Amino acid sequence: MRPRTLTPAQAARADANLNTAVERTKNEIVHADNKAVGVLTVAGILTAAITVIAPEARGAALAAVLIGAAALVAATVLALLVFHPRLRVRGVDPHRSSFVYWATATTQDVKASMREDQRLLSVRVQSMIALRKMRLLRAGGICAVAAVIAIVAAASLSALTR
Repeated sequence: MRPRTLTPAQAARADANLNTAVERTKNEIVHADNKAVGVLTVAGILTAAITVIAPEARGAALAAVLIGAAALVAATVLALLVFHPRLRVRGVDPHRSSFVYWATATTQDVKASMREDQRLLSVRVQSMIALRKMRLLRAGGICAVAAVIAIVAAASLSALTR
């Protein structure tokens, strides 16, 4: 079966859709990075709460502080991993519009890569990066919520035992 030839209008629409997809995937990566900053901000606030509660915590309140601290550490690590650059995506060679490819390619290879439309591959690779970041954020957010619950419990238990 021969590939279907697109009309000029269909080709223009496909080109515009591809440009939009490239921008959307870039924006998802930035969006994930911004959310990670939010998780780290919450982690800072919770760290301050722990430093206030921990010195007087005893028994169950101390246990809740320790659980909250552990969840807080997990949330912080997961949020920081969002920023950790992965220079290779498993199973995918660096595509020819990637700085990773350009850094290791010859000048002639880079020049040749500029002749190819790499947008489809870019959408795929950037989507994989965005998905990884969002998965880390989801886990980090769940840990942050667990930390909030444990720290509020610790504060409540500490207040009850005074």
